Amino acid sequence: MTPSPTSIRLIEPYGGTLVDRIVPMSEIPELERGTTGVMTLTPGAEIHFRNIATGCYSPLTGFMSGAEYRSVIRTGKLPGGQDWKVPVLLHADALTARDVREGMLVALTDQAGSRIGAIDVRDIFEIDQDEYCRLVMGTNETEHPGVRNIVRQGTVCIGGEVSLFADAATPETLQSSPRDSRAALDATGKDSFTAFSTRNIPHRGHEFQHRIALDRTDILGIHVITGATVTGSFRSGAVLDIYDMLISEFYPRGRVFLNNLRLPPIYAGPNEAFLQATVLQNLGYTHFVVGRDHAGVGSYYGRYASQEIFEIPSTLGIEILPLPEPHYCPHCDKIATEEMCDRPEFLEKLNGRDVRRLLVEGRHEELAEILRPEIRDALIERQHESPLFIE
Repeated sequence: MTPSPTSIRLIEPYGGTLVDRIVPMSEIPELERGTTGVMTLTPGAEIHFRNIATGCYSPLTGFMSGAEYRSVIRTGKLPGGQDWKVPVLLHADALTARDVREGMLVALTDQAGSRIGAIDVRDIFEIDQDEYCRLVMGTNETEHPGVRNIVRQGTVCIGGEVSLFADAATPETLQSSPRDSRAALDATGKDSFTAFSTRNIPHRGHEFQHRIALDRTDILGIHVITGATVTGSFRSGAVLDIYDMLISEFYPRGRVFLNNLRLPPIYAGPNEAFLQATVLQNLGYTHFVVGRDHAGVGSYYGRYASQEIFEIPSTLGIEILPLPEPHYCPHCDKIATEEMCDRPEFLEKLNGRDVRRLLVEGRHEELAEILRPEIRDALIERQHESPLFIE
């Protein structure tokens, strides 16, 4: 397991080195023989585990220790000095916490019971859930979905370096590892790359922001965030398929990439936006579009709080493109921001909730103001063929 090489033209991975914790096939049997005990990862923990091992979370090489955790929530920095806002923790249930000891090499399995790697246990510690929620989520109200996630995971955590078995390192559909993403960007011969992250079907406001990014930089990478299963949301396969169609049929050929960005549900608003920026820098992107209520939930965060966090100097190298919220103006019949339109009182909000509601209610004609007709028709057709939303 050696650090991955990086092109001198591309932005540096966060911390300077792209982490690679993937164990070659020839070394797996010996590593497995050294394991004692087994721990099954939750779906969210497995995403974190894979992101650590493949370098998405560089410079992290494992789940955080108690010292790293306390440094992050109280100072916003790793012990090494890099800014970091969301702890990456491996929560243990009571039975696992009782059986695991420091110094053990514990095998890790997925939900199906397949061994996918191991953790070299360096620390076992407890967290104060109230402190975590207050400092990371900005609230400890149990109505907040991120708070609920933390509370039900327990207080005992295990820290240590991880190893991902090569035979379990197969990416998800349309998912690029940092190594592959960097190679693809480097192959373009360009030097400015903008990332756009989303969980929703692309509406006309998103397309407006995409074209701004394409005007300002050479390459646009659209990163569909998957990993959260929220009832009523679009299924991730539908979002990826619609974006694939949009890119192949309507965007400039060779200038737009699509990636399945795996992140567990966090709901930490500005702090989560900072984590996304970290991952995207590790994927090789030089710029990152941050819009209204980025990574927000409900009314817990300010409208542009996720832009404001990047106004504070940090150790990140990626540059933020803070874009204002796009609206539909029926007076002009076009997409505009509040600053662009001379009749702001006419502006109408664009959001995924309205798309879902109009589809469910069969009010397809009203989607014309929100979606381009090809996307609307594709969604209607898909709705007739298979479930479009998470139930």
